[in-house]
Amino acid sequence: MKNINTKSSTLKRTIIISLVIISLIALATGIAYKKNLWPFNQNNSQSTPNQTSPEQRKADNDTKQQLIENTNNTNQGTPPSSASNIELTTNTDTEGTVTVLTKLFGYSDGTCTLNVQNGTAKISQSADIIYQQEYSTCAGFSVNTSALGSGTWTLDLVVTSKGVSATKQLTVSVK
Repeated sequence: MKNINTKSSTLKRTIIISLVIISLIALATGIAYKKNLWPFNQNNSQSTPNQTSPEQRKADNDTKQQLIENTNNTNQGTPPSSASNIELTTNTDTEGTVTVLTKLFGYSDGTCTLNVQNGTAKISQSADIIYQQEYSTCAGFSVNTSALGSGTWTLDLVVTSKGVSATKQLTVSVK
């Protein structure tokens, strides 16, 4: 009689433990799906690179704040003043727009001013610095080729952060 009760008790214990494990897996899967961590989540495939979730924005802001605090604590709070920390490239599309792309290393905030000149024609645009963990960028610059015409454009990007400025220059042939 004891043998049957022991087997029955062991079976019940195994079933309860299995149900608890299955419940924990289901709970973890639900949390991962809700926080867009689940690899098969439909919402991940529909988001565009320019859209960030509130959780991602908070994480980015926390990382930015941590960077600012760390640089202030080590008395290295001033951004670089050298153009070597700035990458400047262009991309011309088929519709006649030149997009200016930037990578700013060591910058967490500030402004970018783009001055473009072709002969006597000049254009100036300003944008905020957008912080990213690997490198920051200027919010974006696009110049219509009809505004300056074809020829050799001189681009001067002035990056200003915490009162320190650095300038990067690039010459581009535009058709």
